[in-house]
Amino acid sequence: MPFPLAHPAAVLPLRRWCPQRLSLPALIIGSLSPDMGYAFTLVGVEMQRFSHQLAGIVFCLPAGLLALWVFHRACPLAVGLLPKFYQEVLSPLCRRPLGPPRVIIVSLLIGTLTHQFLDSFTHKDGWLTEQLAVLQVPLYRHGHRTFRVCHLLWYVCSFVGITWVCAVFQEWLAKTGLSTKAVSAGERLWNAALLAAAVMLASGSHYITRHWSANFVEVAFTLLILALFAWQIGSLPRSR
Repeated sequence: MPFPLAHPAAVLPLRRWCPQRLSLPALIIGSLSPDMGYAFTLVGVEMQRFSHQLAGIVFCLPAGLLALWVFHRACPLAVGLLPKFYQEVLSPLCRRPLGPPRVIIVSLLIGTLTHQFLDSFTHKDGWLTEQLAVLQVPLYRHGHRTFRVCHLLWYVCSFVGITWVCAVFQEWLAKTGLSTKAVSAGERLWNAALLAAAVMLASGSHYITRHWSANFVEVAFTLLILALFAWQIGSLPRSR
């Protein structure tokens, strides 16, 4: 997926078993852990391809455990920097235990496998892409760039994933005692779809140019969109 934060959508259906059988924070971090391999490119180590293979679990598990520990320790500090509305809503989550070690490890592994599966057919060098010729069919050419079926799935999955994550987040806010004013399911879905479309436009600039500046634009624009989205939700009048 072009936008890593779309990956948690794959584990959201499992939240019904949290926290008794699974850990939602561990599921989410596990669904992001294969992309942590990209961080090693900063020191000249190519780890991202290995982290997206099945054997890459040996990297993703310890990386996920470290990220989960940092998240649990930094969560109260990060939430304290947010507007008051989000502090009231999210602070109780920071005090929740992550769960027993067995639950955490299983959740991290499940999240990791969902990421690896999705990327196996949405990346041009994914395992399923290399096995299925239909995923390699060219759809569009732009200079030396070729847009294939796997790339189309890359964007479709990301759009659906971002939309779902944002819609579920809004639905969760509506169920809290500190929720914003009543918003219909259609309005929540529309807000989420607009956010997803904006993020996809930012990601598109990165795909077309592959220039370092596009990475900066993509990250900066995406953070701006997320900030505006959060501000728009948090500034709505409170329900009485």
